[in-house]
Amino acid sequence: MLPSLLLLSLASLGAAAPVDEAKKAKAAASSLTDTDILNYALTLEYLERKFYTEGLKNYTSDDFIDAGFDRKLYDNLVRVREDEKSHVNFLSMALGSAAIAEPHFSFPVNNAHDFVTLASVLEGVGVSAYLGAAASIANKDYLTAAGSILSVEARHAAYLRSVVHEDPVPTSYDTPLSFNPVFSLAAGFTTFPPETKLPFKAFPPLAASSFHRDGKFCSGKSFVTFKNINTPSNAKIFVVLYSGQQTYYVPATPLGPTAFRIKMPGESFAYPGEPAPAGQVYAILSTADGKESKASDDNTLAGVAILEVSRFLNPQEDHRYHQSEAYNSNMAPSPNKDDTRSQKRSHAEFAAKDAQDSSSDDDDMGPKLPPSAPPKKRRVLPYEKLYVEAMPKSGNYSRSLMHKEQLLFVTWTPLTDFLVTASVDGVVKFWKKMARGIEFVKQFQTHSGEIKSVSVSQDGRSYATAGADGIVTIFDVVTFDLLHVIPLGYMPACVCWVHRRGASIPLLAASEEDKPLIHLYDGRGEVQEPISSIKKMHKSPVHLMAFNDAFDCVVSADGLGMVEYWRPSGSYDKPENVFEYKSATNLYDFRKAKSVPSCLSISPNGKSLVTFSLPDRKIRLFDFATGKLHRTYDESLQAIQEMQQASRKMDNVEFGRRLALEKEIETAPLLYKTNVIFDESGNFILYGSMMGVKLLNTYTNQVLKVYGKDESMRAVNLALYQGQPQKKGVVSIEMGASKNPLLQESEARDPILVATGVGKVRFFMFTDEGEVSKSTRDIQNEKPVNSGAKKEVKERKKERAEAAILRTTYGDIHIRLFPDAAPKSVENFVTHAKNGYYNNTIFHRVIRKFMIQGGDPMGDGTGGESIWNREFEDEFSSLKHDKPFTVSMANAGPNTNGSQFFITTEKTVGRWMTRLSMLVADFCSQPWLDGKHTIFGRATQGFDVINKIENVRTFKEKPEEDIKIVNIDVT
Repeated sequence: MLPSLLLLSLASLGAAAPVDEAKKAKAAASSLTDTDILNYALTLEYLERKFYTEGLKNYTSDDFIDAGFDRKLYDNLVRVREDEKSHVNFLSMALGSAAIAEPHFSFPVNNAHDFVTLASVLEGVGVSAYLGAAASIANKDYLTAAGSILSVEARHAAYLRSVVHEDPVPTSYDTPLSFNPVFSLAAGFTTFPPETKLPFKAFPPLAASSFHRDGKFCSGKSFVTFKNINTPSNAKIFVVLYSGQQTYYVPATPLGPTAFRIKMPGESFAYPGEPAPAGQVYAILSTADGKESKASDDNTLAGVAILEVSRFLNPQEDHRYHQSEAYNSNMAPSPNKDDTRSQKRSHAEFAAKDAQDSSSDDDDMGPKLPPSAPPKKRRVLPYEKLYVEAMPKSGNYSRSLMHKEQLLFVTWTPLTDFLVTASVDGVVKFWKKMARGIEFVKQFQTHSGEIKSVSVSQDGRSYATAGADGIVTIFDVVTFDLLHVIPLGYMPACVCWVHRRGASIPLLAASEEDKPLIHLYDGRGEVQEPISSIKKMHKSPVHLMAFNDAFDCVVSADGLGMVEYWRPSGSYDKPENVFEYKSATNLYDFRKAKSVPSCLSISPNGKSLVTFSLPDRKIRLFDFATGKLHRTYDESLQAIQEMQQASRKMDNVEFGRRLALEKEIETAPLLYKTNVIFDESGNFILYGSMMGVKLLNTYTNQVLKVYGKDESMRAVNLALYQGQPQKKGVVSIEMGASKNPLLQESEARDPILVATGVGKVRFFMFTDEGEVSKSTRDIQNEKPVNSGAKKEVKERKKERAEAAILRTTYGDIHIRLFPDAAPKSVENFVTHAKNGYYNNTIFHRVIRKFMIQGGDPMGDGTGGESIWNREFEDEFSSLKHDKPFTVSMANAGPNTNGSQFFITTEKTVGRWMTRLSMLVADFCSQPWLDGKHTIFGRATQGFDVINKIENVRTFKEKPEEDIKIVNIDVT
């Protein structure tokens, strides 16, 4: 199957190919002409040219960036395509009239990431193909040209392997493949014209699967399963692996009549010092055992499978391999004696071990249990106890203080020991840290509306706020004075101080809410106009910024989930002391997960970046310099519910109450207010959760404490103080050795964790205080808004209507509404209709003989929200989907109604159950609609319009021509 040079390394060990097999392979190669070989190469170049041409037509530069690749990738792929075109032209000219016609190709590519991954595989196959064919080329000029193309293909392969984060040079030698194996790989993509005659044959296909979640394999650890293979009965089957200049004959363990399994060989598999397979490894199924016979085209049963093999195991995936190894060891049938013997290094070793086993007294005790994996040593953070002692000790809050309206932000100023609190009504309060607790200093009415963002400088001397009134206020913290008010002329999204400690000019960055622009202002307020503006950093408005003083670097995040690093000076490029290529980081993970960060927090030493994102509710811990993901913690509602079902740690009624409250953090004004913070060591993070404020050791991955787990408040925005408020100057050796009680008191810490709560006008302080009376811990420092105990709730006047007319570009549809059966759904629909919410939206989903769906401002089924800015509950009544033209709410599961609705075109019970189960498995979780979707109306006129919309031409259930709702009249 391979040229004889693959077997040279085995010759010294007495494993040379038998003479008859070598002669047979040489005779087969000698029967090929240079024309055959050039047409073989031309076929491969046709394939690659078509592959890159189609891919670069289907995917733009932005598609590759969205898939997590570097901006330069698209341009480099264009260069690769031009190389392939040049190769096709050269081979076509060399062959002249003997050149074969271009075949038809089809590639299994669904997105930009799949395209790049397949490109790296195809380039690797191209290298192996040219390397394997070189020995058969008689013409020296052709041989030189083939070598020239081979070197280019090798560069392509190395570059693309690095792009997809694989080792660009995994082995010391490339792997040659002969004609039929390469032809077998190409045949999966190729349909040849009838007139094409090539002297090659394709083997039956061979597919492999792995326990690894990425489909990869690790030498010496992974098990590989081959399925759906027809083999001769009673034949011993071997999987032959080719990697570099090594050939591995691995006995296959049958798992049934058409499936086999092997363990990936490791180092010293066949002889001492033999390297383990690595990189792009090729596998065939054969009856050759490597001793009596060598693998050839005649004894190949199936192939070729391509395996991506690593010699090193990712530590985060180590447990997956141990689990798969244990599973295979317990579930796979025992190999017979011949298979076992073929895996030993020598017959003498096997006989010695067999004699030793037979002489033991295990027969009296029964067979030994298989050895278990050694227990992993628990990681221990040095001085963990000291770090924890510097945290507040009380699990319940000991004090709470008030604003008049809901609290949004709490901030401790570094070095200056002030707590600054900000509420939704635009009020900012300053509190000074005392020896014990805090003391109120001053308050300001900074904005006439909501405070959108706050920021404190690295030196703790400057504090800034941005409001919905379009102004920024700047405070001097030490003197707690309002220094400057800057009118922006636009709606700000966030502000951030972006200068280092000791900088001569303080810089304040502010982003626009509606445009992807960032403006830099002189923080002294001497000039109210921006001193500079950054226009091309983001493509969507920026809602978060954070400054890393250690790297002199700003991190910014936009509404699309894109995260960027940049310097706040010069050309605003990425700093030189961080990663070189963004594609080598995990900063694209937010875009891939379709989530947006709600906070960016940097550790005190600048080495780590932590984020919390919505809607996936995941905490991600990054290494700042490399941008690599270090830890991920799942705080999604699904994960919390699964934990509750598994352990029942909380009463079901209380759990349900907290679950409902948890959804509030995704609504205004709390959106982007949830934060994750570091302690002073950078080893711990704190964040609010449904169960309380968790203190998590990121080194050991253990939650050490939960603050407020017995409290009713749900913590949102956090701030931690761990200083020594009475410490003065430097302590000398003599002072430290003394037993002066006043000195010891001045060195005492008074840690305070401050938290806001969902819907709360108070901020809550967790301290070292022990038992505190619940009747005295809530300080009434503000006059209650109402004389009564309950907070005033402004209720929206409910909209009620009996009928509506949908005026579409295809005609009018009259709908009778059912406000008694579904009052909230009707109120939501009518209010949106009166506010023009549905105007110019489209029917984005049409399924013939089932329904038409609209109400999404995004136009793709992913958008839309209710008039309450949150999902609302289902309303099921006696109404059924037993008549056509029923109007119902679309949803993504129970109690997830927003703005989308659909109109059925047939009755959807009885004979439509089968069609529903096939066509709308993603639309409802059961093959019927009753009890799944709220019915709030029925069409009474315009049936012809509905049928006309139902029968339009669609692509993937979306009409090819937009059908718009012009407006909706309600009566």
